[in-house]
Amino acid sequence: KMWQAALVLLLSSGGITPAHASSIFISVSSLPDNTDGFIQLMFLTAIYGYILYIGSNLMADGSDLLLLVPAWSKLVGSVVIPVLGAVPDGALVLYSGLGSDAQSKLEVGVGALAGSTVMLLTVPFFLSAHYGRVDVVDGRGMYKNQPKLTAEADYLFGSGFSVSGRAIRSAGMVMLVSATSYWVIQIPSLFYTDDSASYAAKHEKYYALAALILCILFFLWYVYREYTVQQDHTLA
Repeated sequence: KMWQAALVLLLSSGGITPAHASSIFISVSSLPDNTDGFIQLMFLTAIYGYILYIGSNLMADGSDLLLLVPAWSKLVGSVVIPVLGAVPDGALVLYSGLGSDAQSKLEVGVGALAGSTVMLLTVPFFLSAHYGRVDVVDGRGMYKNQPKLTAEADYLFGSGFSVSGRAIRSAGMVMLVSATSYWVIQIPSLFYTDDSASYAAKHEKYYALAALILCILFFLWYVYREYTVQQDHTLA
């Protein structure tokens, strides 16, 4: 763990400057366009994936330690941990927009963010529903039966799971309200169909600014809401 601590200290102290960072990360455009280049690309993917793995573990360990502080546990569980979970995605988009060719890099960054978001909304839910389902009779889950899931149960209509109606409605409302920020920029873009980036920037910049402000307000509302919900659960 010593090298991990040294790396964190080096990063936090400003020991790695942008010039140093550019020499650490290799541009994939410099790799040869053949089998050797593909192997090098897979190697870089594995290395960068391992770095992300180490970083996520450090964030998780730090969050767990903060939960042990009674005065901070409510704030950490409701605000800090969700925000830290969004930091890698936000950093991906932020650094994609740096440089002279920000337009093309942003397309890759936003595409990766959209793909990871869709995956997080679908794959875990499917796996949870598939492996957590039980027999359903008259619309109710048979959790007290043994076995809970019989082999002859119909996959689509004869098996499923029960959820808290209040939790589903609350989560659905949050997702629906937060999705309106996309429409602020998406609807105007349907009317400005020119492919020129300068044309889009000229006509859509104010809508983009409004969407940014709305996203910030939604984020603050979400943080406040999660903190108050955590407080209510603690009092209950």
